[in-house]
Amino acid sequence: MKEKTASELATINQNKLYDMGVPTPIVQAFIQNPTFNPHEQTLLVGHLASMAGVADRKYFIENAAGATTESVAVFLRVRAQLINLYNEKVTPVAGFVSTGGVPLMMTKTGVLVGVFPLDYVAWTVAFAQRETAASNAIEAMQGIKGKEFWLPEPSTR
Repeated sequence: MKEKTASELATINQNKLYDMGVPTPIVQAFIQNPTFNPHEQTLLVGHLASMAGVADRKYFIENAAGATTESVAVFLRVRAQLINLYNEKVTPVAGFVSTGGVPLMMTKTGVLVGVFPLDYVAWTVAFAQRETAASNAIEAMQGIKGKEFWLPEPSTR
């Protein structure tokens, strides 16, 4: 990665996103988001690209395209890494679903899983609104056999 220019990395990332089936407007919004430095962007795309056969990765990229701070960009990259590890070591993921703008995983066994690299959660008005939107979207989904919320220990990140 060090031997590639930012432009070359953007082209590589763009092509990987297209290979994942991410629509052009979402790809362009993500690639052009100045919040992500080329390194973080490449790592995030790489983790999602290695999840071959996982449907609707577009929901994760669409969410990432809206990142407005560097800390959110890093959070999303680490989240992609943990999701990839979950897929490899815990349970295979069938695809992503969008729950009120928050992308979650659906396992091949029908369990909806959220993996978040958090040490703590502050229950703010904004967080409560996102949680309500996600909960409402989940309630409207059919065929969910379970729900899990994973907060990995800091040593696993």
